Amino acid sequence: MKNKILTIIFIMSIITPFLCNVLVRKLDFAILTLPLIFLISLVALVLSLVKIKKRESNKKFITYIAIGTSCILIFLLTYRKQIELYEYISYQKHKVELKNIVEKINDSNITTMTDRYENLNGYPIKNWGINEFPLDSILFIYKIDKQEYENLRIMLKSVGYKSVSKLDNGIIFFVKGGIIDNCHGIAYSSTETPPIENNFGRIIKWRKIVNNWYVWVST
Repeated sequence: MKNKILTIIFIMSIITPFLCNVLVRKLDFAILTLPLIFLISLVALVLSLVKIKKRESNKKFITYIAIGTSCILIFLLTYRKQIELYEYISYQKHKVELKNIVEKINDSNITTMTDRYENLNGYPIKNWGINEFPLDSILFIYKIDKQEYENLRIMLKSVGYKSVSKLDNGIIFFVKGGIIDNCHGIAYSSTETPPIENNFGRIIKWRKIVNNWYVWVST
């Protein structure tokens, strides 16, 4: 029974990093949780191997060592591909909604907005702070239909992006997460030319996902 439990721990410690790298990465706190998960998995792997060594023959133990070492090497060598797989899956999951948002942004006077009542076209929306503007006033200035704005905001929130902005060059940036100028997300661009910067800083990563969609990171 104990041998089976050790084997299960051994297998889970190998599988967990692969699964979490694709599934947990979408969470806002992934940057903090993923390293911790990887570390816990490594510790569990080592401890399970120590216990297995005491209970199994040398031949079986060497097999476990070979499997564990191989999986670690595969994880490290395919780490970038795993991230690319996550990015592709994330896009495919919401591609219809993202396409609709792009079409609505192009057909409206909205240049930037958030999934909450925070900012619209560069104006902070009045809430509880100072130097903010009533939403209806911003909508009136830019001749934006309130219902269309609400529908777009709900769509943006449903696909898991915090904001969307359209630059003068026509590129539409979706922000997934980040702080201040270190942000990341996906973008729609009808041109093959990589942008140098956006509203969040200098672009340091610009990789094509499929067709006109790209992954971006700014700093």
